[in-house]
Amino acid sequence: TADCSFCGLCEESCPWHAITIDDNVIINYARCMRCLRCVRVCPSQAKKVIDPNFPAFVENFEQMLADRDCQPEMFFVE
Repeated sequence: TADCSFCGLCEESCPWHAITIDDNVIINYARCMRCLRCVRVCPSQAKKVIDPNFPAFVENFEQMLADRDCQPEMFFVE
């Protein structure tokens, strides 16, 4: 977006290496696991979720968690 300063924090913080910064910020949605770390680290708040498949992903993910007998756990790759 216009607010992006191309600082590279989103690219550095992405555990899936789904973000590439060249003259633009390019997101490989096939690799992106929607952890939203890029949104969290963006100092200019330029990162937003614009993937049209994201609402369906959240719905499916929540359903998978609801079907489990145990409490959900979250793991982050550093």
